[in-house]
Amino acid sequence: MRRETLPGGRVAGTHKGRPSPEPPASSASVEHGRGLVTGPGALPAFAASPDDIAPSGQFSFAWQTVPAARAPAVPAGASPTPLPVSPSSKLTRSRRETLVAVPLLLFVNVLVFAGWQAARVLEPAGDLLTSHFLVSTDHLADGRFWSLLGATFSHSQVWHLVLNMIVLLSFGSILERIWGFRLFAGFYVAAGLASSLAHCAVSTYLLGRSDLPALGASGALAGLLVAYALSFPRQRLLLFGVIRMPAYIAAVGLVSLDIWGLLAQGSGGGLPIGHGAHLGGAAAGLLFYLAVIRARR
Repeated sequence: MRRETLPGGRVAGTHKGRPSPEPPASSASVEHGRGLVTGPGALPAFAASPDDIAPSGQFSFAWQTVPAARAPAVPAGASPTPLPVSPSSKLTRSRRETLVAVPLLLFVNVLVFAGWQAARVLEPAGDLLTSHFLVSTDHLADGRFWSLLGATFSHSQVWHLVLNMIVLLSFGSILERIWGFRLFAGFYVAAGLASSLAHCAVSTYLLGRSDLPALGASGALAGLLVAYALSFPRQRLLLFGVIRMPAYIAAVGLVSLDIWGLLAQGSGGGLPIGHGAHLGGAAAGLLFYLAVIRARR
């Protein structure tokens, strides 16, 4: 993490960002009248959407069509043999589920973003958001444990919000339809908490900055990407809408970038991105897949 020294010898840092494995985006910053608070960079822009069913009976995923499973001809009097369930057919059937958690998450993120914009002219709003929607070890030491979750809904810059919400829509829409509201919402909250705790641990014990604040949904979204990639490793994603790659390659790339970035931050270099938060969310995605998703198959 590139640490940026501010007036008075302070250092600005960041935490979480937005969706899937891409090159880290630049950090966001906000003036609260008390100095600069740097926000986490967004995750890479991967696109994945199961919402198009092509007229030909093919399933459109991330702007790529994959043939949907077709039942073989059954001789007269014979019993039909069930088709194996493929990721594509799971995703196709999942379209029938109504989304609840993803629209609610979008609404809350936009609402908190509007609060940050109001904080530019209303100092009390800035004080409120700084106290409850930024996470740091110092905040936890003061008893503000709810900031672990509040920070995951917090974005102060429009690019940060837009990128993260695109990723949430791409992967969250698929996974909520497959898992259902309760399982998806429970996992998202758990991944967000894990990412905030990871940020606090990294900033305190690796960077020596217990006061380093962070915000953003990218840690929770990293968890979604890893869980998705483990569930559908060979489904193709588009990086920046151009580069095609299997989901497992995207997940490995994201984790590798964050490990490299974290090592660089530990030696005083790196970029102002919340690598620790990303890795915490990714670890939550891995554990969730092993303990819950794989067991249900």
